[in-house]
Amino acid sequence: MHSHSEHLAPINKIITNGGKGRVPISLAAGFILLSTTLLIAAPVLAQGKQIAGQTQAAGVSDKAITKDQKPKLSFPIKFSLPNPAQFGVSKKAKDKDSKSKAPKVSGEWSPYGNIFEINSARKLSFEDKLRHKTIEMRLIYPTAPGNYPVIIFSHGAGGSKDAYTQLTEYIAARGYICIQPTHDDSIGKLKLKKKNAGFGDALATTNDQRYWISRARDIEATLDGLDMIATNLPSGVTMNKEAIGMGGHSFGAFTTLILAGAPVNIPVNLSPGYGGLTDFGDKRIKAFLVLSGQGTGKVGLCFPGKESYGAIKAPMMVMTGSRDKGQRGQPPTWRMEPFTYAGGGNKHLLYIEGANHLTFTGNIFTRTIDNDKKDKKSLKLFSSMVQNHIDSGLAKAAEYNAKTKPLFPYVQKAGLAFYDAYLKNDQSALEFLKSHQLEKSSLGLIQQKDQ
Repeated sequence: MHSHSEHLAPINKIITNGGKGRVPISLAAGFILLSTTLLIAAPVLAQGKQIAGQTQAAGVSDKAITKDQKPKLSFPIKFSLPNPAQFGVSKKAKDKDSKSKAPKVSGEWSPYGNIFEINSARKLSFEDKLRHKTIEMRLIYPTAPGNYPVIIFSHGAGGSKDAYTQLTEYIAARGYICIQPTHDDSIGKLKLKKKNAGFGDALATTNDQRYWISRARDIEATLDGLDMIATNLPSGVTMNKEAIGMGGHSFGAFTTLILAGAPVNIPVNLSPGYGGLTDFGDKRIKAFLVLSGQGTGKVGLCFPGKESYGAIKAPMMVMTGSRDKGQRGQPPTWRMEPFTYAGGGNKHLLYIEGANHLTFTGNIFTRTIDNDKKDKKSLKLFSSMVQNHIDSGLAKAAEYNAKTKPLFPYVQKAGLAFYDAYLKNDQSALEFLKSHQLEKSSLGLIQQKDQ
C-alpha cells in the first residue's frame, strides 16, 4: 500500500467553478458516455511498480459472434439465453421510482431501504503540479451528515466526468461519495489539441500506452488528493478512506483492472520510468467493479496472459452481456476472463442476456416502451448525433438498446450490492449476491457465478 506516489507532486489547489448543485441526469451524459462502444477502448494505466519477468501473450480469437449465435462459455456454468423481448417490464420497474417498491423485509438486503438526498460539485478540479495537469472531476455526495465510503469511477474512451451519472447518482443516493475524474482521452480534452477530434480519435488512445499511464496516475492523484477534495463537502459529510472502491466501463474497466493489480506490458522507452511488465495496483482501493472489461491478447487493449488476473486479490465484480463483443470481435467469454482466471474466493460475475456495450452506460435514451413517441424522438435525435459525429456502428448499437427491455437496473442493483458487501461489510448484501437473487427474479435474463 502506498499513500503517495513519488511521481506525483503535492496537490495543493482546489478550484470550484460552478459550485454545488442539484444532480441532473442530462442528455449530454448519455452521449458522451460513449465509452468505447462495440470496440473496447485502449489501455490506460496508472503508475506503479515494475515487475521483472517475461511478458507472455495469450492469443485471442477474432471470430465475432453472429446475430443468431450464442456464446460458448469456457467455464462450468450453463447459460439459458432467451430473447429479452419476450419479457415485459412495467414503468414501475424503473429504479428511480423507489416509492413503488415493496418495503424491505428485516434481514434482507434491498436497494430501497435508505435513500439519501444528494448534491454535486460538478466543476471541481485540482492541480497535479508535477505533471502540470489540472484534473477535472465531478463529486456526488449525500447531504445528510455521515462518514461515507468513497467510489472513484473511470469513464470509457471519449467520455468525461459528466458521463455514467445514472450509475454514480444511484450509488451516491444509497450512502456513498462518488468521484468521477476526466481523463486525457475525453473528446473535450482531445479537441484542445485537435479541433475536429471525435470518437475515432478517442478510440485511438486506447492503443497508446501513454494514455494507460496517464489514466492510472489520474486515479492515484485522486487518491492522494482526497483530503483536499473533501473540503468541498458540506459540514458533517466525511469520507471513509478505509472503504474506497473503484469502478469503470470499457477503457475505464481496463483502468480499474490495472489499479486492481493486473500487470500489463509497457513498451520500453515509451515513457520515463516505465517499461516491461508493469504493476499499477493500489492497495488503498478495497473493491473493484469491472463493466465490459478486457481479456488476454497480443495487441490492443488487453492483458498479456491469464496470469495477470491472478494478481488481483481484492474483491471484484465483472459484468458483461451476450452482445458485448470486444474490439476485434471477441465473444463475451473474452470479457469474462478477468473473473475466470482471477480466483481468490471474493469474485463475482453478472452476465446479462441481450446486453451490449452501451447497456452498462445507463443509456438514458433507451429505457422506454416501444410506443412512446417522446422517447422515439429522443432516440432519433441521439442516433442523428452519433451518425453525424461518430460512426454508424454506435448508432446501430444505440438503436438496438432502445428495442430491448430495460436491463440497466440489474447493473445498478448488482453494483450496489457488491459495494455494500465489501465496503460496508453488509452481510445481507453478500448473501444477496451469493444466493443469486437477481438471477432468480430475472426470468432467465441474468446469470450469476461466484468464486
